[in-house]
Amino acid sequence: MRYLFVCVTEFQLLSALNIKYHLLMHEDADILIRNNHQDDDEIINRIVKTKLFNNVFFFRHKKEGLHQYIRNTTYHRDGVGFFKAISNDMDMLKNRIMEYIYGDKYVLASNVSGNGEFIKNKYDEVFFITLDPVIKLLLKQIKSINADCKLNLLDEGTMSYFGYRVEEYIFDSIYLYEPVLSVCYDDNYNFVKIPKIDRTDESFINLINMVFKWRDIYGQELDRSVIFLDQGYQAMPSYLKNPNIITRTIFANTYRKHFKLAAMYEAEKDWFKKIISWVNIEKYMKFHPRTWYSMKHEFDDNNINILPNNAIPWEVICSNLHVKNSIFITINSSSACMYEAVIGRPEDNNFYILLDQLIQAKDGFENGLFDRLLKLYPQKLFIPNTEEELRYVLDSCLLKIAK
Repeated sequence: MRYLFVCVTEFQLLSALNIKYHLLMHEDADILIRNNHQDDDEIINRIVKTKLFNNVFFFRHKKEGLHQYIRNTTYHRDGVGFFKAISNDMDMLKNRIMEYIYGDKYVLASNVSGNGEFIKNKYDEVFFITLDPVIKLLLKQIKSINADCKLNLLDEGTMSYFGYRVEEYIFDSIYLYEPVLSVCYDDNYNFVKIPKIDRTDESFINLINMVFKWRDIYGQELDRSVIFLDQGYQAMPSYLKNPNIITRTIFANTYRKHFKLAAMYEAEKDWFKKIISWVNIEKYMKFHPRTWYSMKHEFDDNNINILPNNAIPWEVICSNLHVKNSIFITINSSSACMYEAVIGRPEDNNFYILLDQLIQAKDGFENGLFDRLLKLYPQKLFIPNTEEELRYVLDSCLLKIAK
């Protein structure tokens, strides 16, 4: 048997490492990750050092062009310079022309690289969840070599629990940290439970620390605290805040997209500030890497500790930082919703408050996930519908962690 893991996010990579280490240790497997960060060459080398995989491939995410340069400038993020952005746009245009002329093989050859010959490998099972044009071509190539290759869903947080068909692909097996939370759990699917991350499993913790370049900048524990988990909504860009008719016409689609995101940004910020004013114990804010620069200044006048910014999964952080007797507050972040499933222990005495219904971010009750969360974690996870209910739940949780 030969396996392939396709990972486009840090959490998917964490899940892949967990599955390979604990469930497929002695099986041949390759891994393909998206080249998405400045230190990707380093992380690829660190994955190679684990010796878990026969080959480590990566596929290049699209380069930062002029549009991304404008976004980076607007949100005060690091990125390529103006002339490099123009050069990247020209390169991407050239690639699109070459892809049109030479087809799929050129796309794979120009986008996938690593320490092995990917196209020639025959895989029996592939783990993935995210689709993009390159991954579709990869799956097409894999199926052309082995039509019987099985497709396995790789846990990516709450989105992995809604359904098990991605476009034309139907998964053969579903790998989740807590299968009973799946809205399709009672249907005829083959579920496989991913082992919960154990802080006492020093060998595995050392491995993921090395891969994600863990640095002890958080301390040893967070005890009796309230932790706010931001979800990465973005403020309205300055050039769209008071747009004239011409601007709104030219950037119509962009404006509609940012209007919704900005509304969520403001709602999350306002609720977080309100709750901060109610709480007298130690408070921490974990910003999403996407909103680190744009949102952290919003809380300059609030008495709250800002956790360091990095792209390390929250679950890796908490494998080293013991969080106990604490309250997680978020809209509906997987880092809170799935914390008990991925790494939490009953003796940690943590609680989770989702603001989803107060902000109306999305109706998790409609797809059934919230009902399952509430059933599995009664008296630990709460989804208040009103401010009064939120105050009551928060006060109750504060009493429980004070004991």
